[in-house]
Amino acid sequence: MKTINRRRFLGSLAVSTVCAGVARADIPQPAKLAMGEQENVRNNTWFIARQNRELRGQHIIDFWSKPLCDIDHANYLPPEIVRGTLWYDGAGTDFQEHPALKYVDSILEQDRSIWLYDKRLFAEHCPGMEGLSVPLLTMVGQKASTSRGGRTALLALDSQWLSTTDPDWADMLPAFRRCYDRVIGHFHIERRGFHHWKKWLSDGTFGDSFFEHFFTKTALQCDAIILTSQSLAEHDAHLSPRASTEALVGELIRRLGDALLDENVLEQIAPISTPVEKRAVHPRVFALGSAGASVSYPRVREIDLCHQRELVYGSFGKPILCPLLIATRCDTISAEYIRNQISGYNFLFLATLANSGRWRNGKYLEYLEFVTLWPFDPDYGPWF
Repeated sequence: MKTINRRRFLGSLAVSTVCAGVARADIPQPAKLAMGEQENVRNNTWFIARQNRELRGQHIIDFWSKPLCDIDHANYLPPEIVRGTLWYDGAGTDFQEHPALKYVDSILEQDRSIWLYDKRLFAEHCPGMEGLSVPLLTMVGQKASTSRGGRTALLALDSQWLSTTDPDWADMLPAFRRCYDRVIGHFHIERRGFHHWKKWLSDGTFGDSFFEHFFTKTALQCDAIILTSQSLAEHDAHLSPRASTEALVGELIRRLGDALLDENVLEQIAPISTPVEKRAVHPRVFALGSAGASVSYPRVREIDLCHQRELVYGSFGKPILCPLLIATRCDTISAEYIRNQISGYNFLFLATLANSGRWRNGKYLEYLEFVTLWPFDPDYGPWF
């Protein structure tokens, strides 16, 4: 699935009725309803599109996004993760000519599905923003509530609508929690670290209340929050120095997706085997980085890990718990070597279930790939 930014979206659709509510590109806008807009919002309709995949077992991951995002997250995720998109638009439209349907057709070219007539893939429902639970439950079903595995929603919380009056993620999350055993949110922050990002949002047009509305209210409804930034993406010496910010962050997302396919990794990030009454009140917050090593010399550079730790401490928050080093592209022999190498450090090393052999997709592995997940205390207010 391909997400597109505002400029590409407007250029491809050129829908004047939609463009009237375009938000500023430099900062997300909160939902503010003016007098007389309430009635129009009630007449709006939820549209949901989801890839049709027959997945076996109880361990299922769905990726959900609104139409607009500066990073093409879904383009980088492994195919085992099911893509979905949702939008909120006016009712009473000719759905066959609806721009949202054309958009879905363009981002899921591989499926060549007729979304309008396949209810397993496409759903629409009135009335208004409070009605999301109905089509989502129809398409996804109730959560599994198993001790392990279960169903996981990975949400692109930095994705947006065109209109400033449409529902925020905070309004939508109760519906997702009815359908999924765990909810993991992802933000790509546009500043060096979390503290810089928070200050940038709080010092903007809307002040501290906007940060509360845009981030805090949403994050508190998730089981875990994972943050990416350009600064952490650049701390892996094995990534190309020519790569763009989007390519670097996309590589992080790809590796994260591979890691999330392992139930042991999911349990470390957002455990559901722990009884609900004993789980933490607040979600775990992680900063996501990467690391690499050569197959011929399987050793993670200690300086890369030290730099990442200092960056998290200085720009994100105080590191807490044990950081995770997860092998996402590695053979079993090299994984054991890495495990022994970092045995004296305060790291929890995990090798995903897919890691076996020195060949991947018919090619010999030249480099080993890892993600680093740094749990940190955001250190703002009583919690956020």
